[in-house]
Amino acid sequence: MAFHLISSNKVELLMQQLAALLAEHPLSDPFEAEVILVPSMPMKRWLGLQQAQFSGIDCNTEYPLPAAWLWNQVSSSLSDAPRLDPLARDLATWKIFDLLPSLLTRPLFVSLQQYLQNDVQGIKRWQLCERIADVFDRYQYYRPETIRSWSMGGGDDWQAELWRALLTQTGKHNHRVAVIDTFMQALKQGEVDDLPERISIFAVSSLPPLLLQVIQAVALQSDVYLYYLTPTNSYWADLKSDKAMARQRLLAPDDAVYFETGHGLLASWGRQGQVFQDLLLSDDGLQAMEFELYSDDWSPTLLGELQSDLFHVQMPEHTLTENDASVQLHVCHSALRECQVLHDALLSRMQDDKTLKPEDILVMVPEISRYAPYIEAVFSKSAARPFIPWNLSDISVADEHPVIGAFLQLLHLPSSRFSISEVLCFLDVPEICACFDLDADKLATVRTLLDKLHVRWGIDGAHKTGFDLPDTTANSWKQAEQRMLAGFAMGEGTLWHGIASYAIDHGEVSAMADFWSLFDRLNHWRKALAADDERTAPQWQSLLINMLDSLFLDSADTMGRLQLIRDALADLATQAEQSAMTLELIRHWLGDQLAERDTPGRYFSGGVSFCGMRPMRSLPFRVICLLGMHDAAFPARERPLEFDRMVQQWCPGDPGKGEMDRYLMLETLLCARDALHISYTGRSIRDNSECQPSVLVRELLDQLTRQYGKVVEEKITRVHPMQAFSPQNYLQHRAYDSYWCELANAMASDQHSDDPRDWPTEPLHATDDECQSMDIRRLVRFVVHPVKFFFNNTLSLYIHEKDDSSDEEPFALDGLENWQIKKRLLDDFLTEGASNAEQIKAEGMLPHAGFADLALATQQALVAPMLGGLQAYRQLKAEPQLIDLSCPVAGGRKVQLTGQLGRYFPGKGLLHVTPSKLAGKQMMPLWIEHLALCASGLLQGDETSLLICSDDLVTLDRLPQQEAEALLSTCIEACLQGMQYPLPLFQRASWALVNKKNVQAAWAGNSFQGIGGDRDDPYIQMIMRGVTTNPIEQPYFSEWAEQFYLPALAARRAS
Repeated sequence: MAFHLISSNKVELLMQQLAALLAEHPLSDPFEAEVILVPSMPMKRWLGLQQAQFSGIDCNTEYPLPAAWLWNQVSSSLSDAPRLDPLARDLATWKIFDLLPSLLTRPLFVSLQQYLQNDVQGIKRWQLCERIADVFDRYQYYRPETIRSWSMGGGDDWQAELWRALLTQTGKHNHRVAVIDTFMQALKQGEVDDLPERISIFAVSSLPPLLLQVIQAVALQSDVYLYYLTPTNSYWADLKSDKAMARQRLLAPDDAVYFETGHGLLASWGRQGQVFQDLLLSDDGLQAMEFELYSDDWSPTLLGELQSDLFHVQMPEHTLTENDASVQLHVCHSALRECQVLHDALLSRMQDDKTLKPEDILVMVPEISRYAPYIEAVFSKSAARPFIPWNLSDISVADEHPVIGAFLQLLHLPSSRFSISEVLCFLDVPEICACFDLDADKLATVRTLLDKLHVRWGIDGAHKTGFDLPDTTANSWKQAEQRMLAGFAMGEGTLWHGIASYAIDHGEVSAMADFWSLFDRLNHWRKALAADDERTAPQWQSLLINMLDSLFLDSADTMGRLQLIRDALADLATQAEQSAMTLELIRHWLGDQLAERDTPGRYFSGGVSFCGMRPMRSLPFRVICLLGMHDAAFPARERPLEFDRMVQQWCPGDPGKGEMDRYLMLETLLCARDALHISYTGRSIRDNSECQPSVLVRELLDQLTRQYGKVVEEKITRVHPMQAFSPQNYLQHRAYDSYWCELANAMASDQHSDDPRDWPTEPLHATDDECQSMDIRRLVRFVVHPVKFFFNNTLSLYIHEKDDSSDEEPFALDGLENWQIKKRLLDDFLTEGASNAEQIKAEGMLPHAGFADLALATQQALVAPMLGGLQAYRQLKAEPQLIDLSCPVAGGRKVQLTGQLGRYFPGKGLLHVTPSKLAGKQMMPLWIEHLALCASGLLQGDETSLLICSDDLVTLDRLPQQEAEALLSTCIEACLQGMQYPLPLFQRASWALVNKKNVQAAWAGNSFQGIGGDRDDPYIQMIMRGVTTNPIEQPYFSEWAEQFYLPALAARRAS
């Protein structure tokens, strides 16, 4: 029985030695499992794969973490030891949470009592208990003498008293230090007979001193093999960094000569390894059998020379060879660009080195959850770029799938205002929609109807009173439900007991029924969650699982995410037991738990491996890439707690986030075999200002500059353009995305051409169906906004089409709402003779209370001058007219124009009414419908077409049928052209031209007065990106304006 120390500077050599030992010296009992302690789960996965590759199979091998193995061993060797550590961090947190209220009245706890004042929800208490439990957990490993003293009655502060209170619950001898002491005593007395025959510890870079003492004691009775990964074969624990040397010279100048830096990075990044080396060598009573497997074979590259210098602990000067790409630093403008640059860099390396496979590449990211969407977007399969297989690990379940976020959002239901956006947000979760049979068509129907019903927020009036607001159902879900039920029973337009009915057709009934089923379920769980102020953990588990089952339908896409929620709730019931918790606390706890839990089982599953940058991951790969290495992301910042004794007095072996990250950077540098790729967001995406990299990247550059001169930073650093379609990506670097290449070529050709770029006129091919038939509504959309029509109809592109629904009830009417009220007043005057103010209020269109009468009176005053023109049409019934015309167009073709016109009044003619001022977008729809009626022979005798605007009145007399048909064909021909390219017809400027008004003002607008012009239209802006000329100064502008608008103006009856 002995302690075997196998040292090497390469993980592969350690693995080969381990595999050879297991193959040549199998355990005496073939049914006993081989025990290999590993520092992390990725190392477990990698070691298992390597072992299977070396031996052909990897079976009956256990890969526990050191701390987990120790407790399992102790609990099995000691009959009275608990199976689970009763004061493990998670369990201790809840025990402290239950104990603390009863202890706060004691004098020693005054500071905690003051901190927890007004903590009604219990969240501050939980957060404090979580930190205390974490400190106690580290005390047990790194300050066992303090725990022993406290357990024996020592200590006179609140921490000692709290610890002893915990022991009264768990038992004085059941805490970790006591159990390990008992185990150590049993080892010395030879009373432990179930130790493994052989224990291997692989590539562990740090262990708590207490755990290391136990392993050294176990080595007296079993074979213990420690496979120690070290950067050098020299003793390097006494190296000092440059900063430490500077402090030493200030404090003790005479002693500074006895210390050396050796290698700057080894001294600065290797403190954790230095301490571990000292701990291994500090036990004089343990005779270790040492075996060294160091490799001094380095590639003649910048990376190889750097690794060699670290190994030999020296810093000689070097000369950088040309075209050395072993170390590269990429400066980008965003996380997305980092991923795009990485994709191109990997393709370039694999093109240059045919032996390099995706499985040989590791990508580590400090902020893996933030980068995950960009990684997926860039590395997913696409016809535009070569595909690189990849896998992604270390993503928290809360970030990976929206079903987790939706569940957590449900816990906010008791405090929710039930706004339209909050409720519709749940309709974006497929698992909820599937549970209520809401498909895509039904969802579209639901969203449209709710917008028309003017729902804003609030379940009903009583619900609104909970927010200290008046008891009113206006703009609430209750009002919408009542309106639909009334419409179903009584039809459209009925006012019954203050309810304005809204009729829906049979196709919409099913969709709304399913939606109201979902809404009622949400309201039920709102009440259920708020029913009790506090519940025990098992009660919360039962309630929330029932809520989960009633609202979500698990599918293949969720891949067990809902089960992860159930598992978290099961852990809560196990850990918290009968602890009483508020809804706010359970919501906080679940959010933290689901954010910390990673999706398991994806490490090294084929292709390039993406994972988080976390300690204890000394994995060798031919190419290692580090993304997101900016200043704030890495290394982690230390936030010491005021009451943490370990911060107040450092001891060898104490863990520190910063030191662990520095050693991780050192291990990463040493584990890269061929190349090290580092990227960070080094330029602001807003103003291109410089952003700083991680301090460790800066230290690496400083070290290279010291050995290679200032030229090295310039040669290994590449500053990339902000956009993937920049021509520089293809002229100065290698890029492989054909889509961005096409755009880059277009930009490059534009940059090299001095010719002015005019309004586009190159036609796209139109389909035969579009050329043979046309609905009159499509033709109307064209004449209203020809440029927008091209984008919407031909390109299926909708710019700035946003959800206009608001969560707030109207307190004042905006411009659109004012227009809608005026239009409603005009329509009511035509059909009913007058508007019913109560009806309009009941429909949720007006502000509440007295503001409703004021807003309505204002709009009534504005439309009053228009009512005289409507007197002749008052209470007449419009008769829809069917249009079915065969219109000849250029090329001997004919287009069948079909549709229905609904605003024709027999004996009077066509009527359009708008509260807007006269403009082309009001004139042209009337013109098209007038031509269609005349060409069809439907406009008879003295009938006319009339447009009543707020500032003008337009009358069109009946045209001869053939003349109307010819004019209509001209409009259809223009529409067919408008399907193939955007016509230079602008709503304001073109109309201003034919009316001899200020064309420039209509085009440019007036920014001082906030009046937009045509050039501010988002669709026109899209085209103007590639146009260098001013379209309103070109001949085609006036030609099209006159061709388009003059016939309509010429047909207008003189006033």
